[in-house]
Amino acid sequence: MDPPPPGRPTGHIQAIGTDTAGRRQYLYHPRWRQRRDAEKFDHVLTVARRLPWISAYLREAAGCEVSANDFRTWHATVLAAMLFAHEAAGGSRTRRERVAAAVVRGVAGELGNTPTVARTSYIDPRVVDPFLAGTTIPRPTRRALAAAPPAPRAVERAVLTVLHQHGAHRFAAGPVA
Repeated sequence: MDPPPPGRPTGHIQAIGTDTAGRRQYLYHPRWRQRRDAEKFDHVLTVARRLPWISAYLREAAGCEVSANDFRTWHATVLAAMLFAHEAAGGSRTRRERVAAAVVRGVAGELGNTPTVARTSYIDPRVVDPFLAGTTIPRPTRRALAAAPPAPRAVERAVLTVLHQHGAHRFAAGPVA
């Protein structure tokens, strides 16, 4: 760890360093950390009190039940489709499987999950399976990718088209343990 920033020996940042993965790490003063954590958890209480209202608003605006998990799933699915489009669906089945594994790892990193959790819980298989079969959404242009919001509507529409083309998600029949 590096020494504290100059002129701030009692500041909230006590030391700065770089971990083995190359990320910047900060060591905070224990009292500052305790105060910030208390503020963070108090803020969560404020947010939690408003969640029924927010949920009601989202339900009314969307016309169906909506949760934060739905947004997370949509984000993962769109991100995976964009990454697949960037890689192109050509080449051998083995190449596409390697690319799919890399895309899943990338989405997992974005979500802060393991690749297994990202693939089974967040990335819709209706964007993975077509890629493995050799097709994907059209590659987004640089202009489309630079547009706000981060997942431009044109890309989202392309993902919706793929999802609709591959029908409703089918669940395996049989007992659920």
